[in-house]
Amino acid sequence: MMKPSKSPFWFAPIALVALICAVVITPARTMLPAPQTQQPALEEWKDEFDGIALDEAKWERFKIEGGDVSLNVREGQLQLSGADGSRAGIRSKRQFNGDRFVAEATVAKVAAVKPQPFGNAIITLLFDDAGRNRIEWLINDDGKFEAWDITNGKNERFDDRQAGTKAANPKLGIARRGDDFYFTVNDQVQLQRTIPNLPTSFRVMLYGFSTSQNDWASARILIPKQIAAAAPAQSPQSAPPATPGTTTGAAGAQTAMDEWGDDFNADKLDETKWERYTFDGGSGGKSEVKDGQLRQRGVGGYDAVGSRAGVRSKKTFRAENFYVEATLAKAGLRLPGAGGGSGALPGLAILTVMFEGNPANRIEWLMTSDGRLEAWDLTNGKSTRLDNQNLGTREKSPRLGIARRGNEIMFMLNGQTGLQKTITGISPNFKVMLYGFATSENNWDAITVQTVR
Repeated sequence: MMKPSKSPFWFAPIALVALICAVVITPARTMLPAPQTQQPALEEWKDEFDGIALDEAKWERFKIEGGDVSLNVREGQLQLSGADGSRAGIRSKRQFNGDRFVAEATVAKVAAVKPQPFGNAIITLLFDDAGRNRIEWLINDDGKFEAWDITNGKNERFDDRQAGTKAANPKLGIARRGDDFYFTVNDQVQLQRTIPNLPTSFRVMLYGFSTSQNDWASARILIPKQIAAAAPAQSPQSAPPATPGTTTGAAGAQTAMDEWGDDFNADKLDETKWERYTFDGGSGGKSEVKDGQLRQRGVGGYDAVGSRAGVRSKKTFRAENFYVEATLAKAGLRLPGAGGGSGALPGLAILTVMFEGNPANRIEWLMTSDGRLEAWDLTNGKSTRLDNQNLGTREKSPRLGIARRGNEIMFMLNGQTGLQKTITGISPNFKVMLYGFATSENNWDAITVQTVR
């Protein structure tokens, strides 16, 4: 399992590819789902190498350095092998344009060919005509992966040198969303890296270093049509600030929205916005606003039995496209209560979206005091854990977010998506709640709710 330092998550691989082209990035600190009516159509460019020769309308031979490549197309595969010490393969003739896309290629075979003692197969994004500025994602003949950033004069490897696969024909992918790049294997994200200031125009290259035998079964690019057909999109750093009541989408369109929030900077709980609420176990406990924080600790048992008490919004929101984000100040331990116990257990700080205000129908995204993250769907009283029980963060005060786009629910951390699930049949009416299970200490700095009009 990879634990990249540039991402707030450490995680088992999760599917994010579907989000790269669909999520709208706001220029501020939040991420808001695009309305379904504005979801961009995807343009697909692909080659399955099922001809008898290289499709010269799509590809050209290209070398970054060294000698030329040996090339064959046969039996539905592109077969490549370079000269000793070379970086030579094929490059797309088309120059793609966009800062949200997925580029992927399926490896048919990778092997070492003498005199080189190892072999690899490399998918590359080229950001200039010479190949001096590029990003590479490769698999070696021993199944190990490598990720390289060769841009702006750097030559940096940023994987942990441990990840690999036993799959015979892995699909390697590089996805981009703004300045964030995702390195995927079989549609599962293995590594995320933020690389600022890269051009939005690029080509794709397939090759293997030196004499590596690298055979490919297919290659594909997915890109939103609005981006592909328009002028280069602005980067998040250069995008103009959003005006009140709007957010800027991927293609520059303005989406009207309403925003509700609380930064808990008063001397007491704002009772025009909140009500104290308990839906399981005993009521009571502590819920106070102090020093710019909402500070809470519930009551009840020690293990499975305990209260679910905190604060719930008085307002009922109505939207099928929304983003709820709460900044956690502290997730503290769960202390022994009336049920006894010999010591403290990990505590839980929970952000909840409660449909129709009914606790029997809710979605929860929580962090434990030891950094674990859990996602839950509770429908008609039936609870289902959605994550793979191997998701967490080292951040002590993260922003927990729940986004909805129609039936798609995204669980987010510091504006990055950690998990996406399809949940059908949920109401557009909801309230939000902040609480901690049983005697868990849970302190919060702020909360924001954004809804698309």
